[in-house]
Amino acid sequence: MNKIIQFFVFLFIFLLGNIIVPQYSYSASKGTSCAYAHFLNAQLERVKGDSEKVIQEYEKAIQCDPSSFYLRKELITLFISHNKIKLARDLLEETLKRFPGEEDLELILAQIYKSEGKNKNAFKIAERILKRNPQNQKVNYLLFTLFLNDKKWETAEKYAQKMIELIDSEGTEDLKRIYLLIGMEYARVENFAEGLGYLKQAQVLYPDDVELYAALGTFYEADEQLEEALKEYKKAFELAPFSPVLHYKLGEIYSRLDNVNEAIFIYEKALQINNSDYVSATNLAQLYYRKGEYSKGLKVLQDYPIKDASIYYLLGTLLVQLNSMDEAEENLKKSIQLMPNSYVSYFLLIHVYGEQEKKDEALALLNDALEKSLLAKDRTNLLFGIVHLQFKNYNEAINYLRKAHEFNPDDDFIAFQLAASYEQNKNWFKAVYYLRKTIKMNPENAEALNYLGYMFAEKGTNLNEATFLIEKALKIEPDNGYFVDSLGWVYYQKGLIDKALFELSRAIELLQKYNTDDSIIREHLGDAYYKKGNLEQAKEQWEISISLDQKREEVKKKLEVLENELKEK
Repeated sequence: MNKIIQFFVFLFIFLLGNIIVPQYSYSASKGTSCAYAHFLNAQLERVKGDSEKVIQEYEKAIQCDPSSFYLRKELITLFISHNKIKLARDLLEETLKRFPGEEDLELILAQIYKSEGKNKNAFKIAERILKRNPQNQKVNYLLFTLFLNDKKWETAEKYAQKMIELIDSEGTEDLKRIYLLIGMEYARVENFAEGLGYLKQAQVLYPDDVELYAALGTFYEADEQLEEALKEYKKAFELAPFSPVLHYKLGEIYSRLDNVNEAIFIYEKALQINNSDYVSATNLAQLYYRKGEYSKGLKVLQDYPIKDASIYYLLGTLLVQLNSMDEAEENLKKSIQLMPNSYVSYFLLIHVYGEQEKKDEALALLNDALEKSLLAKDRTNLLFGIVHLQFKNYNEAINYLRKAHEFNPDDDFIAFQLAASYEQNKNWFKAVYYLRKTIKMNPENAEALNYLGYMFAEKGTNLNEATFLIEKALKIEPDNGYFVDSLGWVYYQKGLIDKALFELSRAIELLQKYNTDDSIIREHLGDAYYKKGNLEQAKEQWEISISLDQKREEVKKKLEVLENELKEK
């Protein structure tokens, strides 16, 4: 539902205008010299860009001249713009005691009460204003939204109709905007039937209006009618082909519909129009990542003129996939410098250190984060656990991960890492226990489903359950080559060799789509060919397995036995 909020806020501001309060200028003749001095200091700090000091100077000015409506109004605006809502509310309440009947301030206070869930307080203010001024459009809108929140549809509709009555009924632009506003508010509370009716009425007034097509697209998107949303966004796009917002919305819908190529085309066009379009650049890079075209994604971000923490993180993810670990390390360090509490950047950098076998650097990074309290305790313990898991210090990994699990017992990712640590430490039963716990917490955790299924397959036990678990994982990630390998290995253990060969071959094909390969899957495929009696194919697969990982001693032994068999033939 958050997808409609920005659009809705834009409409509200455009329709109802900015908050208007009496424009009392502040001068030395109207206030004390003390207040005026702090007022001037505030303007100097504003020029410097130090918003906190601006606020402090206004607070001091009001202490010197508490009767100044202008100073109070300015400070309220500052509090709201810097999300200091409680301070804004307190000052509004005090100001309205001094200046009762200031409707615009009353409405702001009512909106704050509404956002805090204090609907009774908001209702009291709205009804008080309505008695004084029944033609106030803003208060009718406020009451409409309050009754919508309470799902009192008939009463809400009464105020919606009142809003329409207060607008010139001759098909004016304002009437269109009222219909838009009402329709999107209904969408916000998921009353899509009513909302659609208002948007369609607006479209009767303006049949070829970009804003209306975009609003309908947003509406259908909120209702998860993605194909309908796409139709409306495309109509809007035909009328405004250079709109960055419409490029973004079209790209997003194509992406959600798994039409990745169309999404890429849209974002590339957006960047041709404006090469500093942040949303298009980052979304395009992520789509290339999704397609496995890591070099293309890398080029998009390298060409982007401005770098921030998110860009450096995305560069790191792409470089990891390209096995450029030194460059990945450099970019992830920059990401952390710009955003020191970014858990995902720490997580990926630790993975990079694992690939580089830089245990000391990984531990130093986390000790620094711990010392500076940059990350939550459960995240820090989790990351320490992962470092020790990577470097095969399984007892240490288990120790940290258990602490993380105690801090956050409902986190399925932590439980999964703990299960993996127990499995690597040869504690099979505890691994199974924590994997089952992980799946109970999150039945859609595909990694846990596959891991448990593969463990059963390796042990040759619970093979029917293993099949069920892995097939469920594949419903979630149907193109995951590693999951397909697990299914093939279950079939192998069941003696269904033809099925095993089919799935194991498919696993290799899926990996090769992303320009990668895997020694263990090649070993499995070789085992299946050997079991089938196709010795030459088995030899080929085992040789590839060894070429991918020279440490595979078990595969070398299998290959040696096979070569002796072939010589004897």
